[in-house]
Amino acid sequence: MATIEFPDVLFGTSTSAYQIEGAYNEDGKTFSILDTAYHGKQTSNGAAGRSNGYLKTAAAYVPKTKVNQANSCPVPKNNDNGDIACDSYHKIEEDVSNLKDLGVQVYRFSISWTRIFPGGSDKANPLGINYYKKLIEQLKAEKITPMVTLYHWDLPQELQDIGGWANEEIIENFLVYCRLVFGTFGDDVKYWITLNEPRMVANGYGGCSLPPKLGDQCSGIEDYKAMRNLLLAHAKAYRLYEKEFKEKQQGEVTLCIDAAWVFPFEKNSDDKYAAELCLQSTVGVFIQPLITGQFPQIVLDSIEKTNRETNRKTKRLIQFNEDEKKLLTGSYDYIGFNYYFSWRVSALSENDITPETPLKTIDQGYITKKTLPTDIVEGFTKLVDWMNEQFKVSSKSGSHKFFICENGTPTNNYEDKVNYHQGIFEEMYKAIKNNINIFGYCVWSFMDSFEWGSGYEPKYGIYEVDFNDEKRTRTKKPFFGYFKKLFQTKKLTIKGKI
Repeated sequence: MATIEFPDVLFGTSTSAYQIEGAYNEDGKTFSILDTAYHGKQTSNGAAGRSNGYLKTAAAYVPKTKVNQANSCPVPKNNDNGDIACDSYHKIEEDVSNLKDLGVQVYRFSISWTRIFPGGSDKANPLGINYYKKLIEQLKAEKITPMVTLYHWDLPQELQDIGGWANEEIIENFLVYCRLVFGTFGDDVKYWITLNEPRMVANGYGGCSLPPKLGDQCSGIEDYKAMRNLLLAHAKAYRLYEKEFKEKQQGEVTLCIDAAWVFPFEKNSDDKYAAELCLQSTVGVFIQPLITGQFPQIVLDSIEKTNRETNRKTKRLIQFNEDEKKLLTGSYDYIGFNYYFSWRVSALSENDITPETPLKTIDQGYITKKTLPTDIVEGFTKLVDWMNEQFKVSSKSGSHKFFICENGTPTNNYEDKVNYHQGIFEEMYKAIKNNINIFGYCVWSFMDSFEWGSGYEPKYGIYEVDFNDEKRTRTKKPFFGYFKKLFQTKKLTIKGKI
């Protein structure tokens, strides 16, 4: 047995507003696209509570013939939704007490846009602001560092009704929201995340994975518009903070990407190319603009290839112009990423393509295959090494740093949970010893919560939540002690030597 130490790492846990807060229509909060998609019925919440409002997206951005496919998108198991969730809106004291007991140094949570600006307007809601002020104050009183995500998928429904992230006008709405949040909470918040997993946000505009669930027929068109606008929204929010708040508040801003390493299924050249294209199409498209101000050329070339083969004349993913390039390049103070697993892929063949194949699937040119048990740990190491090399070329003052914003596995089994995290922690330690600056790590998640299309079945939490109890009772799981010991001592016992 040996002991490894993480003296300079901030340890903590993560959540998001829709997944834990509940109180979906209290104190002035209006519907987001998550409320609409997962609730889906008329409420007393005013115009924002209409049924299936996400189907009313402006025709200028999503043709009517495509929007209707959202009707066939799956709903969560058991028709679950986040109306009550963990009821954290009413349990600030209990949640902060549990975080303190766990020994965290940092707590990552998100702010609900529609609590701050009901209906996506520019008229602030004092009750919503007070909720987050109280939460931040209590975290700081317990010496827990708040890390705040500005957007974790809960777009005001009214903004989706005019095209959402596929409409570039949303960027100005986002900046109005950011300015208020930076100005209101920035003296107490030193770590900001503008957008959580922009790839997943964009996917909702070209499939059924997440709201607004526009369907596969929008694939390769509306999702590319959304992806581009999301990156520009992040960059403009970063420059806003840099210009108006950074000197006084001394905070740091980034976006948070969902990242996975990609292994070729076979060692042939086609699968190796498919793995590289997959990596660049899912991760590279979000980090290269921060480094060079440009989308990866391999991605643009693949889209052009699809256009030629399908006789399309329109550019579907437009490269950034010189002004946008300057805006994007270096728009980060640290690099935030989420990691859960890695993929194995093989090359997409002509025989794999049918009339129903989503356009972006053809662009990306891969098919996912079954992974190996060793892929999670090995993939984490390869991903961190690769990202470190990518950011070396643009690092400010010769250095850059990473924060692992989410990492977890959905199980209540002690051995499975500990083995999963132990493998990641050991590789993280090796990376730090190899001079890769990983300064923070958050477990997903603090407690069991609503997990999108899977409802409440996945159990990621360190605390269990009884969703059949109206009090939403929290209970420590068997592996609570494992995390508490690591968080408090910043030491970990391992088998053998590193």
